[in-house]
Amino acid sequence: MWMTREEIAAVLGIVPNSVRGKVQKGQIERKIVDGKNLYRVIDPSLIPAREVEAAPPPPPAPKRPEPAPMKTAPQAQTPFNPRQVLLDQLASLKVERNIDAIEKGDEIDLATGEISRELEAKISMRQQKQMKEIQDALERLKQGDYGICEECGETIPEPRLRLFPAARLCVRCQEEADHYEKMKEDYNIRVGPWREESTEPAFSKPFEE
Repeated sequence: MWMTREEIAAVLGIVPNSVRGKVQKGQIERKIVDGKNLYRVIDPSLIPAREVEAAPPPPPAPKRPEPAPMKTAPQAQTPFNPRQVLLDQLASLKVERNIDAIEKGDEIDLATGEISRELEAKISMRQQKQMKEIQDALERLKQGDYGICEECGETIPEPRLRLFPAARLCVRCQEEADHYEKMKEDYNIRVGPWREESTEPAFSKPFEE
């Protein structure tokens, strides 16, 4: 379609003076009819695309409600059987004691007699202490005093007994006892009756014949 310079400039959205440059580039063709310059577009890329009204996007499909997570029933905690737990610990301790004696046999043979006796005594004292605590706990269980703090008389919570079946004290009293033991170690406090030693020289009566 042939158009005047002003018409083609309006279609392309450019100023009329720019039409001549487009002709020189070969993007627009020019011809003269009855002494008038007419123009038509050769390069279609110059024609601006018509703005097409975009159709409104379709509404998003409704999301299906996600199924609620299934609530798993809380696993029931195994009932606490202090007697069985203490007996199992006692049996395990006796087995470990025998194994320790076998494994340390070679070391004891190679060591001097004095070192061997010290090592054996330390192992024995530690394990005997554990065995004594378990046996005492079994005795308290028999007497009906198991789970009662020996210091304040309050009930020892079950979680503590699960961790330490032979516990004699509640958490608070145990912390106080540990603090007292630490103070004794730090300040080298001796346990036992305190006795003041006299600084005055002892009076001695001369022996008379």
